[in-house]
Amino acid sequence: MAFGGNPYHMHIIQIVLLLFVTFAILKTVGRAVKRDVTRTQLVFWCLVWLAIAAAAIFPQWTVVVANRLGVGRGADFVLYVAVALLLYIVFRLTVRMERMDRAITKVVRRDALSVILEQGSPGPALARPGPALTRPVRDPVRDPRAETIGSRQDMEREILSSRRGDAPPE
Repeated sequence: MAFGGNPYHMHIIQIVLLLFVTFAILKTVGRAVKRDVTRTQLVFWCLVWLAIAAAAIFPQWTVVVANRLGVGRGADFVLYVAVALLLYIVFRLTVRMERMDRAITKVVRRDALSVILEQGSPGPALARPGPALTRPVRDPVRDPRAETIGSRQDMEREILSSRRGDAPPE
């Protein structure tokens, strides 16, 4: 039963939440059809969306559950669960990104080593360092004649021009 005792009366927030849940379930099922999510993920997210729909349609249930768990209000309970769920998802994403970063590093390192082993050297572009790589670096604090460091784009342009054999830009 919705707020106010009338089972057919719904507040705007309930309607908005139900529209959102419908959209979210359709997108989740669509992702499962495209095999972007596993069956386990499909079931998990559909349960999350259905729990949100149940809380929107029957808000008094959140109060009952909250009171049984020692939380004063149903809205507080929903907020605690949402924050805990979001923090867990952030943790899982962070772990997954770190794992992917390590895997990408391994692949790039293995690829670079295989190129070096096939060619016998790093290759002509890498074997011939340009002026940006051979110029001595002076400490501007101790040596007043030291050049100031240019922007990152200037350094990249200088390195690329030295690899092509062009004169460095002045």
